[in-house]
Amino acid sequence: MANLRLVYAAGGTLVVLLAAALIFGGQLFKPSDSKAGSDSDFEASGEYWVVNDLKNAEFNSAIDVEINAKFNGILTAKIYNGQDDILVKENIELTKGLNKHQIDNLDKLPAGEYTLEIIGEDKSVTKTLVKH
Repeated sequence: MANLRLVYAAGGTLVVLLAAALIFGGQLFKPSDSKAGSDSDFEASGEYWVVNDLKNAEFNSAIDVEINAKFNGILTAKIYNGQDDILVKENIELTKGLNKHQIDNLDKLPAGEYTLEIIGEDKSVTKTLVKH
């Protein structure tokens, strides 16, 4: 019985600490698509990677993505249609620093609105795309 009370007390403490962190910190477990204002802003932030720029959000055949990363690793890029069907899925290989990646061969997609999702272990970022 004493062990059960200890488990309840520890669990209650953990819930209180998480609630306080969410209320006062505001950023715990909150995905972000923040855009660092400068390299020093990014380096000082708690972010592991940020999408600096998305060129050709209104595209015909390709999209250029610029990502700043604090690590070597892989992100996943997915493009969805309006029915949430995955039309394109590819890996983005990152090296520490500034990375430029092109998602191409999109000329076969019909005109319309799409969603680009870039997924990492710590967060995902979504952007709206328009195909002409």
